[in-house]
Amino acid sequence: MNITIINSTGFWPLGWAITPKTQQPVLNSLRRAGATVDVYEVDSRQSLLDAIDIIKQKPCLIWANAYKVKEAANSDHCFWLADVLNQHNLPFIGSDRQALSDVLLKHNCQSILEKANIPIPAFASISEPMLAELDSIIVARSMSFPLFVKPDALSSSVGISQDCIVKDINSLTSKITQMGADFGYPVMVEEFLPGNDITVAVFDSGEEQLLLSTYYTADNHNGAESVLDRTDRLQDWGGSKRMSMVTEAHILAQIPALALSVCKALNIRDVTRMDCRLDESGQLKVFDVNGLPGLEFPDSVTVWQIITQLSYVGQQEAFDTLIYLVIYCAAKRYKLTLPALIEEKAMAYIQEYDHNKRTTVA
Repeated sequence: MNITIINSTGFWPLGWAITPKTQQPVLNSLRRAGATVDVYEVDSRQSLLDAIDIIKQKPCLIWANAYKVKEAANSDHCFWLADVLNQHNLPFIGSDRQALSDVLLKHNCQSILEKANIPIPAFASISEPMLAELDSIIVARSMSFPLFVKPDALSSSVGISQDCIVKDINSLTSKITQMGADFGYPVMVEEFLPGNDITVAVFDSGEEQLLLSTYYTADNHNGAESVLDRTDRLQDWGGSKRMSMVTEAHILAQIPALALSVCKALNIRDVTRMDCRLDESGQLKVFDVNGLPGLEFPDSVTVWQIITQLSYVGQQEAFDTLIYLVIYCAAKRYKLTLPALIEEKAMAYIQEYDHNKRTTVA
């Protein structure tokens, strides 16, 4: 099996690997499984088309490590990489342009989930002219303090700190104004849900969804009345930043229908990660959905989820399993033949998952 990685100059920071160095473990995992791996770096539409001319000469599965590509090397105009792959009928891992664009902006994503009646925190997307109307917007959107303020189009907790939790209208106005100046408008404001983050990795094999649900916590803040900020995200795992499996039956019971509804509403394919918290009634609410979940070994959230889950094997073996699951899901969708090791490891994970699911239900 040939797997072709396409990187896009200038767009590494939002990819599933953000540097060539952190992409290397993925390439190593694939080559260990017997896959042939080609890597292209494109900086314009023409360089992408030139690469596609070569790529089309042999069957492959494409893994795009970017949302977009520049129209020209020195241009500010961009286009969606997935659109070009679709136009050339090339099989690729992950979601198409519409799904990726919907999750890239948080207010778009939450609006779609809201229309699908999926439980989410009450929210409002605030442009600069709306600042004078914050009181009426809060009432109209059925929001109440404390509220949480965050950038609309950033990831990895960029811009997030403990003072993003605001408890009155003056603090809200000040925080939105600051965030708009720092990161641009619109700014997201949402109901603050106290408690720990629950993050759910979703692998869609086409036959069933495999769900990996974990708590993501940090000890250096005041418990339930805090958030995971940028400083927390940059820490190493195993100190104050930790991950543990969700085991409570009343939480696990909510996750399958929730994940299925989210992926259906957004047309997510193959792999995603959704971040949730519980409200006061114990209902799980989704506050973020990832289009290109980070897969950097060993630091990314999804990577550490599977390391936590498969704690009885080494970290490298757990990471290999994660990469093989992603490949497995996309290859099954396109009916592609997999290398024996990828098929073996993915099927072993699925069989264990099914066994654990039956045991939990029983």
